[in-house]
Amino acid sequence: MTAGSEASGREDRPASGAPAAGEHVLVCIDGHPACAGLVRHAHRLADRLRAKWTAIHIETPWRRRRDESERDRIADCLRLAEKLGADAMMLPGGRVAEEILSYARENGVTQIVVGDFKRARWLGRLHRSVTRRLARKAGSIGLHAVPEEDGSSPPAIAATVATASPARFFDPIPYVVSIGLLALLTALGDAFREYLKLTEVALTYLSLVLFTAARFGLIPSLVLSALSMLAFDFFWVPPIYTWDIDDPRDWFVLLFLIAVAVMTSYFTAWTGAQMVLARSHAKTTAELYSFSRRLSAIANLEVLLHATVYQIGTMLRARAVVLLPEAGRLVARAGYPSECELGEAELAAASWAWHNDRPAGHGADMLAGGDWLFLPLRTPRGSIAVLGITRDAPNALLTPDERRLLDALADQAAVATERISLADEIDEARVLRGTERLRSALLTSISHDLRTPLASVLGALTSLRHEETLRDAEACNELLDTAQEEAERLNRFVGNLLDITRLEAGALEVKRDAVDLADVVGSATRRARKLLAGRKIKTELADDLPMVQLDFVLFEHVLFNLLDNAAKYSPPDSTVSIRAIRSGDSVALQIADEGTGIPPEDLDRVFDKFHRLKASDRQRPGTGLGLAICRGFIEAQGGSITASNRKSRSGAVFTITLPVERAAAATPA
Repeated sequence: MTAGSEASGREDRPASGAPAAGEHVLVCIDGHPACAGLVRHAHRLADRLRAKWTAIHIETPWRRRRDESERDRIADCLRLAEKLGADAMMLPGGRVAEEILSYARENGVTQIVVGDFKRARWLGRLHRSVTRRLARKAGSIGLHAVPEEDGSSPPAIAATVATASPARFFDPIPYVVSIGLLALLTALGDAFREYLKLTEVALTYLSLVLFTAARFGLIPSLVLSALSMLAFDFFWVPPIYTWDIDDPRDWFVLLFLIAVAVMTSYFTAWTGAQMVLARSHAKTTAELYSFSRRLSAIANLEVLLHATVYQIGTMLRARAVVLLPEAGRLVARAGYPSECELGEAELAAASWAWHNDRPAGHGADMLAGGDWLFLPLRTPRGSIAVLGITRDAPNALLTPDERRLLDALADQAAVATERISLADEIDEARVLRGTERLRSALLTSISHDLRTPLASVLGALTSLRHEETLRDAEACNELLDTAQEEAERLNRFVGNLLDITRLEAGALEVKRDAVDLADVVGSATRRARKLLAGRKIKTELADDLPMVQLDFVLFEHVLFNLLDNAAKYSPPDSTVSIRAIRSGDSVALQIADEGTGIPPEDLDRVFDKFHRLKASDRQRPGTGLGLAICRGFIEAQGGSITASNRKSRSGAVFTITLPVERAAAATPA
């Protein structure tokens, strides 16, 4: 047939004008050397019709037995179709024509393109039967049978697929085993001839044929069918030990028996091949699913890359390497096996694949002379890495199934790599956002909380310059007290900023020593006496408190910040309680005030940086860093701090817990 024969006339449609509504071209690929030209013919037809087009190959159990050169041609043609804009796929099936028509009807195909190429006699008859069935059952779907003159393979593709693998040798084992079993059954049957009937012998031979078909395939079972019928005729059909048949009914039995044997051989072998194919696909699918689950649990890029090359290397029995861009060049980050190395030529091919976003190396269109095949790992954001794969065997690098498996593994690895990259970018953005918030809070503190005491100090000093003020001793003392108080407050603010910077930078040095809690509590209360003016300080320290291993300066600073916080949020005539007890393997120190307490929604956030509470509908002065510094200092010394509200009356309670194992064994005298 020529191009356009047995079609519905759509091919004569002009190329110009509006796109044809609903047009869909389907090209059917097999392993013929001219299949690349068939793909180009389908591309021209789809372009002229302005139609979507798809390239498929029906993988039947029998077609899986083709040599590697045909399988490579099929894979190359499918990749060529993808480059030309088609959807390419390989579908498992039983009968080629029926599978093609089923796909065409399910996907709205309007044109089917098949090749009408010269083949071996029996292959040509088989392919013509496929074409005839397509023409007979296509209905309104146009059929294009392209002759070999229009489907000749271009030189570039021909050079790629011309490397045929070595021919497979004939395997005599299935035939030897099946013939040996036939001889054994015949000998046993002859020994028990008087107990057996012809039907029982025939069923025994059929059972052996079924076993051979299921175990060794179609051809050995067909050979055994012929030999079984000859043995049945010679040893069991009267007259025995001759090829003659006296009774015409025995002819019918013999012919029926051989027909049943051939049919059972075919269907058993076909079912067995389908089972093998299904098991292969199921195993591959299971491994892909397992690999996908492993990738989803990996959060480290190095672990991901090593898992990827290991999976590819073990599933494809090959060497694999992943290269990532660093400082303007590709660097191998993971390989399987670990000693896998690349030379300058391989790195140049990988760099070409990276910069051009196309495969390069063995089996590709570019730089095909090397031993490695390099594939860019793509995501919607572009190429993110390059995957290299090679085998030590001199045959073709990958079969079509293996290439599809490699593409699936590469796609999963690319998505997982991008996921980790995006996670790193999110973490970096979160850090930058936190830094920006810290910067904003610091600017707010500097612009308000630090300027307020500075303004007070400057105002006091300015007033002291007037002669009237200098003559008033009481006014001078008051201004000096104000300046000193505000300067001390300013010093505390700056100290808090320096302390939180030390905590954030991890530069805090803790010098532990045996400390008596009574000493550090007394030092902190004396230091905070001015802040607590008008308030009563109540101290209750248990007699059995041990000497605690602490940094005296840091712990005193914690207590001072807590007393400062109590002074801010409690009325002037209230009581601030300090209580310490030993509870099991820990020492608990509590500081309680008689203020309004902490709102329940703020209990979990009270130790956050720059978080400040409102009291009596106004916000107290401060940077919001004191409690954050307290938590940092306490945790650096191995303790913990919590905030709660008093149960018996209003007020907040801050509890510091220090483990006894960090305390000295002896108690103070």
